[in-house]
Amino acid sequence: SALGRPVAAALPDAGRVAVQRHVLSGPGRFRVVAATGAEELYDWPETAFVRSPLDREGVHTGPVVRLEYTVAAPDAVRAEQAVARIERALLWKTEPADRTHVLLLDRIGPGVWTRDDGSPLLDPDRYRVSVLSSSAGNTTGSAADFAARTDVFDPDGVRALAGAVHALYPVDRVATISERLLEPAAELRARLGTPGSDPATARKFVDKAVMKRIARRAGIRTADGHLVHTPEDVTGLFARHGRVVVKPRDGSGSYGVSVLSDARQVERWVREEFTPGTHLCEGFVAGDMCHIDAVVHDGEVIWDVSRYVSDTLAVSRVEPLSSITVADSAVRAAARELLGRVVDAWQVTAGVLHLEAFLDESGCFTFCEVAGRPGGAGIRQAFLATTGVDLFHAKILTDVGLDPRAGRVAPVGAYAGWTVHFTVGGMLLDFDDSAVAQEAYYRDVPYRIGDVVPPQPFSGTGACTYVFTHDSHEEVRRLVASAEHEVRLVIGLEPNPGSAGAGR
Repeated sequence: SALGRPVAAALPDAGRVAVQRHVLSGPGRFRVVAATGAEELYDWPETAFVRSPLDREGVHTGPVVRLEYTVAAPDAVRAEQAVARIERALLWKTEPADRTHVLLLDRIGPGVWTRDDGSPLLDPDRYRVSVLSSSAGNTTGSAADFAARTDVFDPDGVRALAGAVHALYPVDRVATISERLLEPAAELRARLGTPGSDPATARKFVDKAVMKRIARRAGIRTADGHLVHTPEDVTGLFARHGRVVVKPRDGSGSYGVSVLSDARQVERWVREEFTPGTHLCEGFVAGDMCHIDAVVHDGEVIWDVSRYVSDTLAVSRVEPLSSITVADSAVRAAARELLGRVVDAWQVTAGVLHLEAFLDESGCFTFCEVAGRPGGAGIRQAFLATTGVDLFHAKILTDVGLDPRAGRVAPVGAYAGWTVHFTVGGMLLDFDDSAVAQEAYYRDVPYRIGDVVPPQPFSGTGACTYVFTHDSHEEVRRLVASAEHEVRLVIGLEPNPGSAGAGR
């Protein structure tokens, strides 16, 4: 073809004058969409030779020679006429390859925008990636065109940096996977005029008061409760239920959640924590907490449901938090029905969801909350094991406007479970996970003996994380139980600077 290897042809017998042409492309980066084939050029009797140095794969930077050919004719006039006829008939279509500029707000590190082998998630020929990250790790040389470490939870600083990045290369897309960054990302989209989730849409997945209104309007069962504007809002619900839960309207990771079980706890919370309009108060719902995780795209829903072994307030008690894929078909059917109703009520056409709901003894779900981002702890790896989809990557691809199912791999197990250990913070004095380390599908132990381990206020991150997968549900249960009870993690007080042992 005209985009393939050179093809030789004999000169016409009558040829006396030969004209060689080098046809240039236009300037800029481009991809070849369509071009006249060599066979078609040889249909012209004057054509003696054709070569094109370009191929249809990859990106080219012009001006560059896109076609070389030679014509032969009895005289110069007819040779020039042949050239004119041929070039009028040439098919040449390209598409611009100016890269789509993606601005990523991050708090985790390069694993969000790179694959396991370190290669970029987004094709570098098509995408320019700029990262603003608060990750403690090194983001340089991490498949990003630009990376700056900054406090991504400082809105003024993020706006200033994003504005500077946009001034150099206009931003086309803004992406993030973190709940606390959903609204800042949406505000940047509105400010920069880029497509994607807007502030009103982001609010539906952050503000628990808005969530409750949407769920109730859709007829989805929720806990009895409301936004707290007066102390009487709390005491009245407590009098009605005898046990209530108060939680920040825009919190995540179980941070700031309290269960009030007696009058003294209620009085203390009202005295020390109450601020009008900042918290929801709900009657306590008995039952197991489940999380339903999903990727939605063009009517297809890839999902799974798991049950927490204990409640998500385990982090506040410094106890392990675990969950295991649900095997019961009736519970799975109820979870799928709830997920479908949430997708409809929240009008989700593409996205990643982390839905939590209470399962009662009758097998019915009560909606708790839904987030428009991947779940934390071991959920990413567990979902990958049972569905073949990386939730982090799916969220980035969705924000960029791509198919979140891209890169899906074969599942490795029917069931998965995970365990996260938390600490109060301090120096790691002893650690032993030999009972489960070799059997873990995924193991994250970021600290070594002698390191200072920070406290973990959120349930999404811990001192160590284990994920297990197997085709046997009972085997996953056994492994999770081992991870909860047989991992030894000893924390001591961090030495004060200048004291004996400090700096070791």
